[in-house]
Amino acid sequence: MKAFIVGIALIILMTLMLVFQSDNYNCRLETENLKYCCEEASDSASLCYTEIHDKKGYKIYDEQEGIRVIERTIKNYLKTNENLEPIPKSYWTEKINYTAYFFDDDKTCSIYRNGAKIKESVFNYPFLFTDEELQYKKSISSPNVIVTINAGKSKYRLSFIKPKDIIRSSGYEYEI
Repeated sequence: MKAFIVGIALIILMTLMLVFQSDNYNCRLETENLKYCCEEASDSASLCYTEIHDKKGYKIYDEQEGIRVIERTIKNYLKTNENLEPIPKSYWTEKINYTAYFFDDDKTCSIYRNGAKIKESVFNYPFLFTDEELQYKKSISSPNVIVTINAGKSKYRLSFIKPKDIIRSSGYEYEI
């Protein structure tokens, strides 16, 4: 009887470990995909700039086109619909939220959250940028686009595991 009870306990323990390992692997894989999505979104948005100011030597971003590119990138990489809510094939379960920072040569920083402009401020080069969600710091010395994506909580099937929000950020300086 003792061997039977120990055997059942080991089967339960091994099942829990297998489920956790599978969930953790999927979380790491999708977090890496989120990192690539964030990098691609900031890279692509930095290529959207106005031609008029570029001929004068200034880089002024076309922010509306940049936002469209960011949202299209999020939809493709993270499998969301038009409202950035996950479709059934997506790993994520919550609405995707993003913040985009456009640092221009006219010394203005425009901040967009989920496509809506929430703030515009003036800065001077070099500027020490601090991300609001991740609290990391970056020195801005030229025009830059920074995108921070909050994909929500990851999927864990074990109820005693309390996952945190998965947030990634990436910045890109496009220099000619």
